[in-house]
Amino acid sequence: RAWGVRGAAMGDPAVSFLHSFGVSAAAALFAETLTLPLDTAKVRLQLQAIGPRRKRLALKYRGPFHTVRTMVVEEGVRSLFNGLVPGLHRQFLFTGIRLGLYDKLKEGMNAKREGGTTLGQRISLAVLTSAIGIAAA
Repeated sequence: RAWGVRGAAMGDPAVSFLHSFGVSAAAALFAETLTLPLDTAKVRLQLQAIGPRRKRLALKYRGPFHTVRTMVVEEGVRSLFNGLVPGLHRQFLFTGIRLGLYDKLKEGMNAKREGGTTLGQRISLAVLTSAIGIAAA
């Protein structure tokens, strides 16, 4: 069978909400796991800049990669993944709902209109589904 852009075999009915939700959520979980160490380093650098000691010589971290290295040496590799579980929970719900609902609502709008959805409608759908995802997460 030939596969379409969205992964459903061409000629099959539209991708189900659960399939779209699952694939979107899995991608978000993977991305969150890969990017969390640098995000953690970024937050530490930001917090360091607003701390009481802002002298250039007193700074503990001197960039994102130095921060990661210092964290691993002083606290262990696991310190890079502090907050992973809440981050995965947030991404699973937010991204799964946002992208899963977007596809289904867009399909519904396309069924009602011959020419498909306009740019304004797609933007409105993106804002709506993002708001629902944020509320749920």
